[in-house]
Amino acid sequence: MKCFSTLKPVPLKINKTLGVIVIGDEILRGDVVDTNFAFVAHQAPSCGLKLKRVSIIPDIAKVISKEIQKFSKDYDVVVTSGGIGITHDDLTYEAVADAFDENLILHPSLLKFIESEFGCRATDLPVDDHRLRLARVPASSRLIYGKDPKTNQTSEYPVLSVKNVFVLPGLPQFFRLGFDFIKPYIQDPNMKYFSRNLYTTSEETHLANRLGDFAAEFQNSVLVGSYPVQNNQYYKVRIFLESQDLQTLKIAQSSLEKLLGDELVNYDSDAVVNAVDRVYKMSQENTLFGQKLKHSIEIVTEIIDRYGTEDIILSFNGGKDCIALLHLLFAVLNKNSGSKGPFKRPQLFYVREQTPFAEVETFVESTLDFYQYESTKISRLDSSSGENWVQKCSAEHPSLIVYSGHIKQGLARLKHDSPNLKVVFIGTRYADPWTGTFIGKSIFV
Repeated sequence: MKCFSTLKPVPLKINKTLGVIVIGDEILRGDVVDTNFAFVAHQAPSCGLKLKRVSIIPDIAKVISKEIQKFSKDYDVVVTSGGIGITHDDLTYEAVADAFDENLILHPSLLKFIESEFGCRATDLPVDDHRLRLARVPASSRLIYGKDPKTNQTSEYPVLSVKNVFVLPGLPQFFRLGFDFIKPYIQDPNMKYFSRNLYTTSEETHLANRLGDFAAEFQNSVLVGSYPVQNNQYYKVRIFLESQDLQTLKIAQSSLEKLLGDELVNYDSDAVVNAVDRVYKMSQENTLFGQKLKHSIEIVTEIIDRYGTEDIILSFNGGKDCIALLHLLFAVLNKNSGSKGPFKRPQLFYVREQTPFAEVETFVESTLDFYQYESTKISRLDSSSGENWVQKCSAEHPSLIVYSGHIKQGLARLKHDSPNLKVVFIGTRYADPWTGTFIGKSIFV
């Protein structure tokens, strides 16, 4: 195999190293699946950083302190995730201070935040008040503020850094926001990595020889990795390419695409983050589907413009029609959110049969996870009796309302429980009864 280009690949260089420390008993127990280090792994190349190690440790101050000491010596940049807050197991600030033999101080700027956030006077709080945990930080802490995408104003609470350690919260939406804040402080301006993923339907054994030859040809300029997966209906092997020169990467990608041809599939590894871009691009295609999608977007946009986002709900039972409608609605709601969020999500309404299929229940829950709903905001009610099916959550605007019973009873109960509701989105397939003659339009009464 030859690379048909007059451009010479740029050799790889050594750059700054990165270590990530994930803190949390809940992660070690398996109660929470951490996604922060994967996010960092994807972001690191664009910062000119090479992620070398990830450590997951418990909420024990001494353990955190020792790990921070070690990582700070071994790597150029250290990012921690978790252990920031007002509860007894939020120990990261304390551990960072111990790692660098510093005192904890009450930072004046953070005391002002506490007063604003909790509506109190900091001077009136006892020294052991749990809220002061947010203001008690290592003495040499640098406070790094960024822009809050919700308000377009400077963030109210900062990310802290001590020496080469950057301390971020554990909740993914706040972790990602905090990582944006620290990017200017961790980026290597002289070095970047560019990467691409290609997905193939071939088994790794069928690819091995060809990938070996390909990797040998680009061995001094492109890193090549192959990662087989199981139980994936879209692809069998992910091929990863990485280079410090974008043009070199494009040459390698083009060469590999010619080599594998029809064995490659167009797979989106993050359909939620890319929803807006993908959906709106498809709507501009000069195809029958593109025209129908464009018209659907116009209808949904008109409805949202008229009724807003708070008084709408999507009927969701795990079917293909409502999945398509959920993705469409998600894209329209987030047209102006950008790829980094925070994302808006439609409230969901699910009428649960008296004897539901376990697979449907599992799929509904996995969809909540996939679209990153707040799983604590789930309300389940028995539509026939009006009593709690399970303990009702205290959230005023739950992510998913579940009624047990028949659809007609569920809709009646929804109308009773949510009198301000203006719109219910309901998906249907073209082949369903009485829908073949439907014409897409919106009529307001």
